[in-house]
Amino acid sequence: MSRSRTRTALLLCLIGLAASLALATGATVIDGPADTLADDRVAIQPADGPNGEYAYLDGDDELVIDVSPTNPNLDGEFEGVNVNSRTAFGDVFTVTYTADELAHVWIEHDVDGLSFVVSDDSDEGYRSIESEEHNVTLGPNATASVGVVVDTTDEDAVPGTLSESAFGIHARVADPATEPSDFGGERDETGSTGPVTTVTAPSPSERVFVAENVDDGDTVRFDAGEMELAGAAVSLDRLDLLGASTRSYELEAAGSPDAFADAGPLEADDDPRPLAYLALAYDLDANDVEGLRLLFSAEPAYLDDTATALGDVTLYRLAADGEWAELDGDGDDERVVELGGSPADRDHFSATSEGLSVFAVAAHVPRIHATGASLPDGSVDAGDETVVGVDAENRGGAAGERSLTLAA
Repeated sequence: MSRSRTRTALLLCLIGLAASLALATGATVIDGPADTLADDRVAIQPADGPNGEYAYLDGDDELVIDVSPTNPNLDGEFEGVNVNSRTAFGDVFTVTYTADELAHVWIEHDVDGLSFVVSDDSDEGYRSIESEEHNVTLGPNATASVGVVVDTTDEDAVPGTLSESAFGIHARVADPATEPSDFGGERDETGSTGPVTTVTAPSPSERVFVAENVDDGDTVRFDAGEMELAGAAVSLDRLDLLGASTRSYELEAAGSPDAFADAGPLEADDDPRPLAYLALAYDLDANDVEGLRLLFSAEPAYLDDTATALGDVTLYRLAADGEWAELDGDGDDERVVELGGSPADRDHFSATSEGLSVFAVAAHVPRIHATGASLPDGSVDAGDETVVGVDAENRGGAAGERSLTLAA
């Protein structure tokens, strides 16, 4: 498990996007204002989620990406990006293709220190889409969420305003019989273009995740959008189905600061302190997926107020035998966290589970108790000293200290 903090900043990156496209017209499926290109065949919009605030439409309805203090969407505490660093901003804007063919979409530019990327399952957590060879493949009415990486270690990267003439969004109709899906897996005879996901939020602490057109071995990623588990103090930010089998999936998730009645409270060795609970209901056979990866975050002030160290936060799953089993936590590279759209001003932790059920976010805490005391003498004269021996035991899962009181 790792800690991600808000970065301070110095680099101005103001970007306008232009396009060169030649695609057949399709039905428009865009809600809200958008920067539309090629007779509305392609639409560009700021993404939903926290990183979408780095993008907005100007007075000419052209998309602007601004990761500087001049961004009107950001509060006065944001100062830009660090000098001599590599900073990833995921899910900044979306590109939606509304025509009726399969198309390769990519972005070309000649700006030093800047990359346009989409998330993937590599160790780095993202890949470039800056050439036709490394395109993102979209089917009709499909959307790609695009992020940017700003590399201020590049000696040629300089602050400034970048004109839209430096950029081009390109699309080329692909051969549907031979082209692989960008979302994983080869295109099959049914014309599948990879997983199509939707997320709805009946309440701040509930989500409904739906995935269709899933191919064998796909990782299906859902953005939970800071689903509340213990109010805003602890949230579920992302849920990934790993190694899914070919089919469609639906999962319902509910969060609560208190135990669910049908599962009962967390009871495990070392007596961990529960912080929040997560319950999943689903219409799938758990054997249809290899596992589940969950990304959570917590308010740093909440952890401080509850004397909880981030390294002591863990996740338990209620097994079929009714026992709570602790899961191995995964460290999250900061770029992966940012690319996933998880807020950088929160503390992040994640874990991978081989099963789906009820989960408890908990913290290992010290549980120190005196188990016995002894005196070398049966009595002590007035004014004399003696030494008291005390046996103490920490029954918790974290190191700590405690003051003990002797009563005579």
